[in-house]
Amino acid sequence: MVDQANLAALHRYENELVRLKELREAEKAQFINNIEQQKHQMREAYGQRAQTLKQNQDFIQMQMDWSRAKRAEDRTHNKQYYKPHFGPEETQEVIQKMRDDDRNKTEWQYTSLKNQLAEQADDAQMRRDNEAMMDAERLKDTMLIQHAENEKRRYKELSSKANLRKAWMEQMAYRDCHKQTDNYFK
Repeated sequence: MVDQANLAALHRYENELVRLKELREAEKAQFINNIEQQKHQMREAYGQRAQTLKQNQDFIQMQMDWSRAKRAEDRTHNKQYYKPHFGPEETQEVIQKMRDDDRNKTEWQYTSLKNQLAEQADDAQMRRDNEAMMDAERLKDTMLIQHAENEKRRYKELSSKANLRKAWMEQMAYRDCHKQTDNYFK
């Protein structure tokens, strides 16, 4: 009778260990799956960011090429003297003034484009800094969640051990009571 109770307790204990092992393996698989999902999401975000940067660079390069071609065309056009009207001939001063106006216009366009590129670079840097900060916050949140899960699992283990010990103590008390009862009637 006592051996059967011990054997039953041993079987219950072994079953509890198997169940606890399966639970831990399931939690481990879920944790690894979560990490893989986060890695995949980060790769997708990085790919999207790289694609956006490439599109922006291509667009800026297209603008620069168009501006360069336009300036070259304007340069060749300005070198050729042409009479824009049928009135009297233009003097050298009028022609020089027109060329100065064109040069000022070109310088203004160059300065504007240069400022636009600087602003875009600042915006891109600000976006990168913001994304890095958000990544750090996400990592911090993930670490907090992981810590909470670890604490929860630890609490479960401790309470499970306490419950197993309590059940074992009850079984031993029952066995001692049973022995005393048997000894009493002998």
